Amino acid sequence: MSMFQIKPARTLHEIYEQDFIPQKETGIHGWREWFVAQWRSHIEFYAEHHWWMMPIAARGKRPVQNRSNYSTVNKMWPALTVKQAEEWASKDFNIAVIGGRQIFWLDIDEPQKVPASFLEVAATQFLTMRTARGLAIPVERSGRGLGTKQLDGIGVDTVRKGNTYQLVPLSVTCTRDSGTSNHRVDFGKSPCVDGGKHDLRVREFLDLSKPVMMQKTLGRLLK
Repeated sequence: MSMFQIKPARTLHEIYEQDFIPQKETGIHGWREWFVAQWRSHIEFYAEHHWWMMPIAARGKRPVQNRSNYSTVNKMWPALTVKQAEEWASKDFNIAVIGGRQIFWLDIDEPQKVPASFLEVAATQFLTMRTARGLAIPVERSGRGLGTKQLDGIGVDTVRKGNTYQLVPLSVTCTRDSGTSNHRVDFGKSPCVDGGKHDLRVREFLDLSKPVMMQKTLGRLLK
């Protein structure tokens, strides 16, 4: 797609070598402390945007057992505070946000199937998340919804909206995890669905300073 390319999601080891080690002499010395600090900056970002946060299983995609109602009706549970979200993340649990009436997410598992013209604008000018298998783009709601045919035409796999949730950085998931109950990590105690090792990848924003795409902007890009 011209000069624009999406790099694969990084592993924790790659982040350790590429981001943590270079700052070690002048910044935070402990990897654990540093990674939690990175989580904190993201959690504060979600809180500033009033995104409802919820805890997800460690290295997984399903809600923690005692908050399973989050997958359907989130009104039964209050959103996590910044402090609560930090506590969950510090214990290696993943974090997700619920869009509600505020945002929805375009989940793209195969970016190569998306028109380069759309992807280049979306990923370079607006907030875009690199997932274990592809990309996800948050869109701020404004007025009428978009037709599914419009989104199907650009290769969007799933539109996560309403009470559905979206895992966000710096959550860690396996590339072979489709969100079903038969995929478990348990910190290495459970093998992957193919019997081998898990391919764990960290969700990251390409550039956290970019604005969230507006729904009307998405509509223009789809024309």
